[in-house]
Amino acid sequence: MPKGTRGQATKQHRGTDVWLRVKETWERGIDMCGFSVSPPEPHYYQLFCYIYQARNLMSNHDQTFSDSSIQVVFLHYGQRTRTLETSLVPTWDQTLVFHHILLYEKPQDIEENPPLVCLELWQLNSYGKGSLWGRSTCSPVVCLDLQKRTLPLLSWHSISKEPGEEEGEILAAFELTLETEVLRVAIQLRKASHPPTSQSLPPGRQRAILSYPFFLWQILAWGLRNIQKANSPWLLVECGGETLKTSWEWAPTLLICSYAPPLVLKVIDQRNFGIQMVVGQAIVYCLRPYFCDPWAEGYVPPCLPEHIHEVDWWSKMFWASGESPEKWNPKKDYYALKVYDCELEAIPDFQGLQDFCQTFNLYNGKKTKDSPVVGEFKGLFRIYPLSENPKQPSPPRQFQNLPEKESGPQQCLVRVYVIRAINLQPKDNNGLVIPRSSPEISLFPGFFPLHCHPTQGMFELSCTIPLEKDLEITLFDYDLILPDDKIGSTVIDLENRLLSSFGARCGLPKSYCLSGPFQWRDQLTPSHLLERYAHRKGLPPPDFSTKDGITFSGRIFRLQNFGSPKERLALYLLQAQGQVPEHVETRTLYSNTQPGIDQGKVQLWVDIFPLHLGPPGPAVNISLRKAKRYELRCIIWETRNVNLQDVSLTGERMSDIYIKGWMHDMEDDMQKTDIHYRSLTGSGNFNWRFIFTFNYLPTEQVCVLSKKDFIWSLDPTVEKIPPRLLIQIWDNDRFFSDDFLGILELDLCEMPAPTRSSRQCTLSMIENKPKWPFKFFHKHISLFRQKTITGWWPCQVLNNGKWSLSGKVKMTLEVLTKKEAEERPAGKGRSEPNQYPTLYAPIRPETSFLWFLSPWLSIRYICWKRYRGKFTFTLLMMGMVFLVLSFIYSIPVSDGK
Repeated sequence: MPKGTRGQATKQHRGTDVWLRVKETWERGIDMCGFSVSPPEPHYYQLFCYIYQARNLMSNHDQTFSDSSIQVVFLHYGQRTRTLETSLVPTWDQTLVFHHILLYEKPQDIEENPPLVCLELWQLNSYGKGSLWGRSTCSPVVCLDLQKRTLPLLSWHSISKEPGEEEGEILAAFELTLETEVLRVAIQLRKASHPPTSQSLPPGRQRAILSYPFFLWQILAWGLRNIQKANSPWLLVECGGETLKTSWEWAPTLLICSYAPPLVLKVIDQRNFGIQMVVGQAIVYCLRPYFCDPWAEGYVPPCLPEHIHEVDWWSKMFWASGESPEKWNPKKDYYALKVYDCELEAIPDFQGLQDFCQTFNLYNGKKTKDSPVVGEFKGLFRIYPLSENPKQPSPPRQFQNLPEKESGPQQCLVRVYVIRAINLQPKDNNGLVIPRSSPEISLFPGFFPLHCHPTQGMFELSCTIPLEKDLEITLFDYDLILPDDKIGSTVIDLENRLLSSFGARCGLPKSYCLSGPFQWRDQLTPSHLLERYAHRKGLPPPDFSTKDGITFSGRIFRLQNFGSPKERLALYLLQAQGQVPEHVETRTLYSNTQPGIDQGKVQLWVDIFPLHLGPPGPAVNISLRKAKRYELRCIIWETRNVNLQDVSLTGERMSDIYIKGWMHDMEDDMQKTDIHYRSLTGSGNFNWRFIFTFNYLPTEQVCVLSKKDFIWSLDPTVEKIPPRLLIQIWDNDRFFSDDFLGILELDLCEMPAPTRSSRQCTLSMIENKPKWPFKFFHKHISLFRQKTITGWWPCQVLNNGKWSLSGKVKMTLEVLTKKEAEERPAGKGRSEPNQYPTLYAPIRPETSFLWFLSPWLSIRYICWKRYRGKFTFTLLMMGMVFLVLSFIYSIPVSDGK
């Protein structure tokens, strides 16, 4: 009999003898008292301990753990698992059973308050003596009814030597069951249903009462990155008690284990005199993403429609972000551009760009938040169930179609397109920001006082991947005297983008153009890219010999449209495979001084061109749009039906009409016509030319203004406003302030079309939503497309909260570029050069004059015209009186003699 079994049987026999003696003493005492009471009934239990493995047992010096075992202590019983010689993640996969445990408590009390189980992890120390690594206590699951019994779930139990100091975790489960005859029979049947391990399982493994399926691992060790001071490193991998050593030849290797436990990676460096040093180590806990079905077939998405249109790159950017004032037609696919609000690695569809190989940080010592990262391991794993039937064929191997491996590191040309920064954290009160990038990326030419929203262009650099795989982009706050302050930085792994099967090295545009502003910029054509994709995925190569189509993955694709069917179809198929599209990603900036705190965001994208594939395509022009110089010529011809604001001395209603005009937010360039005095009918004639110059962005349909916020500001702030013309009608007063009569505001990009006659001119023309039937007659036009237009527009005034018609104005509006304005010069008003067209002095009525400057005209047109009857009658009466008086005076008078 084994030593442990003999000791356990001895303890159980001693426990039975003690119970018999206690029972006899109890009965003897009851008889002496004269009454009969039964002693407490004993109950026997069985404790099942399912011990699987330990994890997080990281050490700076130990490559593996030697002679490790688990000791389970329950009440005054104890058992120990088998001892593992060497292991990175000790895996026992063993069940310990404590039989015939005597307890006097009632089963209900045991179920409510079960005794604790103590777990202890032991290991040989450097002196060859057993040492306690850590211990943990837990409560078992109590089962009193065998028919309702379910197997307990494994859970992790933290072990420690001292309270609060965690030394690792043990995966285990404990079950305390009431011992009955039915349970004994069930255990015997259960043992009989689990025969020894079949031939397909690894040798030396024995199943416990809890059995687990076995899995086949395929490990792709691609390389080490950012490792310092490593002469001859090699990789040590362990999973589920199986250990594998591999050199850096990067061939896919196989590993068989059960239960898919955590994977331990240790990088060992072979140094002088046979010394082996642990350089770094990592543990992969979550293995669910690596499970796969090796028999699954490839998936080919359905066809997608495609359209061809031509747009500006910044228009695509603004359309995608919803910042453009232009209207987007959803029926047209204008070279669709995708704007991601996060990093490209954070998009779930692209699997973090680690579909080929993932990056695992290697830590020196115990993995804590403060532990430094000493390097990176790049690799990938695939896990799938392994059949226990030896006759079933082996599943297909993974990692068969790897990227073409060059003889050495790849020389690449990298283009970094930095679009703009958003919500940067300023370091100074002035908010001046200068972005910088490293390594080997030139500084931005100048600083950007844009209140922490700078925008700039493209950088081009050469690098060697994977020796220079990390692209770091850093933004600084500009200071005139003191050193610039670092705002934040972001790091991009160029190797992942180069190796990813999602085509992340160069975004896939929607169209294939051989010329023009959107020329194809990738080194390879869509057909070559499709062939490389099929090779990476293990699919048959595409067949381009199909008439008017392409055979890919057993299907024939055709596209009936103009253009190159081969490349356009290949491009469409690539898009259908979920490749990275032409995009702009938004990356968060972080600073070492404030770890984990967002310092702002930067929008950019990166193109990578391996030089062995040929010369790269043309760079995308993302330079900031420059506003063009335009000239607006507005000729005021005449007005009608203007409100008469004043009353003359003679009681007549009249107005001295003149017109003001200016562009929105450009009041400094306000211009006025001359004055049409004494308009008695609301009509005015002017023949006056306004000339407004402004900077205009046709793609955004906005005017660009540069203004300084303060006198001490170093540079002006750029402001974008809509191109609007404001026309106002005023009544001139010499001794009081002028009276406002009406206003007309026209958006030059979407203005109401004028009418040919003043009778048709109504307020319904300038309403936002003209009502029936006016909506069929009044349309909106763009002056930048029509160039010139003449007609009548209504002016309005606000009275008692309602807009009413206050006059009508006839104008000619004309927009000219800077070159056209230089070829056709014209003067303001009626000054020279008075041409295009020539403006003559208006023919105004004789009543149009300034009364106190023209007294004779005032008498003629004010007094005589209105009171000429009375004046004539007065003169006649005065003449008659004069004649009578003269007659009387001329009558001779006698002297009386």
